Amino acid sequence: MMYKYLKRIRVGVSVVFFCALLLLFIDISNVSRVPFLVSLTSLQFIPAVMTVLRVGAPVAGLIAVVVLTLLAGRVYCSSICPLGTLQDGVIALSRWKRGPRKFRYHKAFTVVHYAFLGATVFFFIAGSVMLVDLLDPYSFFGRIAYTLVRPGVVGSNNALAWVSDRLHLYLVYAVPFHTVAGGVFVVTAAMAGILFWMAYFHGRLFCNSVCPTGAVLRLLSRVSLFKLAFDPGECKDCSLCEKICKAECIDYKKRDVDFGRCVSCYNCIDSCPSIGIHYTFRYAKKPVAPASTANPKRRDVLKQSAALLAAAASAATLYRANAEPSAPPAAEQPAQPTYDKRGVVTPPGSRSRDHFTSACTSCYLCIAACPPQVIAPSFLDYGLTGMFQPKMDYSHAYCAYECTVCTSVCPSGALLPLSKPEKKEVQLGRAKFIKEDCIVITKKTDCGACSEHCPTKAVRMVKTDGLFLPKMEEDLCVGCGACEHACPTTPRKAIFVQASPVHGKATKPVQKIVEEKKEIPVEFPF
Repeated sequence: MMYKYLKRIRVGVSVVFFCALLLLFIDISNVSRVPFLVSLTSLQFIPAVMTVLRVGAPVAGLIAVVVLTLLAGRVYCSSICPLGTLQDGVIALSRWKRGPRKFRYHKAFTVVHYAFLGATVFFFIAGSVMLVDLLDPYSFFGRIAYTLVRPGVVGSNNALAWVSDRLHLYLVYAVPFHTVAGGVFVVTAAMAGILFWMAYFHGRLFCNSVCPTGAVLRLLSRVSLFKLAFDPGECKDCSLCEKICKAECIDYKKRDVDFGRCVSCYNCIDSCPSIGIHYTFRYAKKPVAPASTANPKRRDVLKQSAALLAAAASAATLYRANAEPSAPPAAEQPAQPTYDKRGVVTPPGSRSRDHFTSACTSCYLCIAACPPQVIAPSFLDYGLTGMFQPKMDYSHAYCAYECTVCTSVCPSGALLPLSKPEKKEVQLGRAKFIKEDCIVITKKTDCGACSEHCPTKAVRMVKTDGLFLPKMEEDLCVGCGACEHACPTTPRKAIFVQASPVHGKATKPVQKIVEEKKEIPVEFPF
């Protein structure tokens, strides 16, 4: 009877993962940035794979998911994946709206599913992570949470803050509301609508026909040590297991479970009046092997699956061998990096634009975690192949000089960890000054906002022709965007950060030691 508790355990684990990961994306007060919650992102499959490929370091979470799948099947899809839990919520809504939901067995969309996986691998080998960005379930969930859910949370908070202010209670404070690019919102909303439609009418169809993570785990679960199977002596032919299976992989007439498509939700076990379905050792010797249950194509499927994984692994190895190596340590980086006016500034820890765009899965966790909210989602700033990937948007804010939050939460290795001293020397770009646009020239008035906000004093006000104008010391500039954000000129800034395709190393500002003058005590005059 221990099988009866499997669904309860699965539901409890999935709720914990879903709520914890959702909180990371919608927490506007940044109270959820605790190591435990952030560590849960290491169990997300594709970001962990990207970390291994781009950084070369093994990820314990990836090993755990692979081992779990080889033992018991696609437990990740039902318990760890937040997008899977979101689909389960939509399926539950359909049951509430449409009455008791009855699924039925249908043949697998094997060719379609593996075609999506093959296309994702092919584009990745070709140097594009576009399909990874679009189809990775964790990143897909992150974009839905940040783009569609977080604005509602911010709006509700600010409305409550307004009411609290009018009542002089001051219990809640308003937070900035940053809108995302229209293209990001439209595409994310459209994809979410398609996902919800598939879940509402067809259960876990996305997981078994589109999702690349589901395809890889589907291959692994075909050789798992334990699988769900019928017990002929206990089955009552009630068909409840088939009607409740949201993966539509149970054929009760043939007493067969397509375990490759099974997402291990354990609904079948929970609904079974007996113990007609249970875990069994896959390689146990069967006393009877009816001819009707034999599958002559099984070996061919396994051979094709093994060949696909071998080809993907070989291609990934070749890609890593020919790809641009990771940026060298700060001390070995060139003193004079090149700059591109047309480029966008990548976040701290990305080392270079190529490293960032080839490893980022656009999950938006760095955007949600950024305290000043200077990291923003882009649409086509990196081109079509870099759709949705984050950028530094200095029109909203500027990068805090000692902040390293974004580098500590990235699950894919696109942003590598930086200590605070290292962060202070990373040069994201260099500030450039356009004298003709400066308000000191156009309005004949004093300003100095750029100099006042610069944390390294790379911008100083120097008297020139009777006017105090900014003077740049580019070697001191870290590209934080404080000067650009503070510049009051419109419609374009008189000072801006020119992006660096490869992050450089800024010169440390010289700190002058000022000797304190010791005051000679004066005796009391009276």
